[in-house]
Amino acid sequence: MDTHAVIASLPVAGADRAVLIDAANAAFERVIERIEPNNEELTRSLWDAGDYIDSWLANDLIDKLPMPRDEVAYYIDYS
Repeated sequence: MDTHAVIASLPVAGADRAVLIDAANAAFERVIERIEPNNEELTRSLWDAGDYIDSWLANDLIDKLPMPRDEVAYYIDYS
């Protein structure tokens, strides 16, 4: 990524939101591969990357903003 974009406030929109949703979906795919759920279709149907981004940022990172977008994506990728 290596951008100078900063997440300064919520809600996150536009290109910032797209980058964070991509990071969340990539992390979700790695988890799915590891856990091999009994009902993969149901598990996938329950996943909502946008909702995850909104609630995770609001609950876990709100006090740390502003933050570089790449750093936020890193936290999403490894949380």
